[in-house]
Amino acid sequence: MHCSIMGGIVFRLPFKELIKNGANNGADLFAIDAKSPIIWLVEVKSSIRDRFPDPSKLNLEKRGWDWIEAAANSGKIAGKTVEPEGIAYAQKLLDLRLQGYVIKPMLAKVSVPAAGSSGVARVTITAAK
Repeated sequence: MHCSIMGGIVFRLPFKELIKNGANNGADLFAIDAKSPIIWLVEVKSSIRDRFPDPSKLNLEKRGWDWIEAAANSGKIAGKTVEPEGIAYAQKLLDLRLQGYVIKPMLAKVSVPAAGSSGVARVTITAAK
């Protein structure tokens, strides 16, 4: 189980990936919250300069469904093959959509020290659209 913190609340949910992710190849993690009809989507961005996209402009809810549909229907996201386990999970997420589940996207901003310097990585999770 992985934990996420959103608005001071800790959720203990099993987060899964649809695809072994490289840069710009779809959402990083999804989790199903069975207590409410929510599919949590986490998009992780890292930076050594603290330059991150504006979460309100990422359109992650629509893009999340697009990634899920691509994985379930074609077995590919951004031209990369999705493993059978990821395809099955995407199909499950589409089934949940038909049951009224919605995507709640989050942006995980990971600030890392520059190469050759010391420091601590910092993670900030914010709501996204």
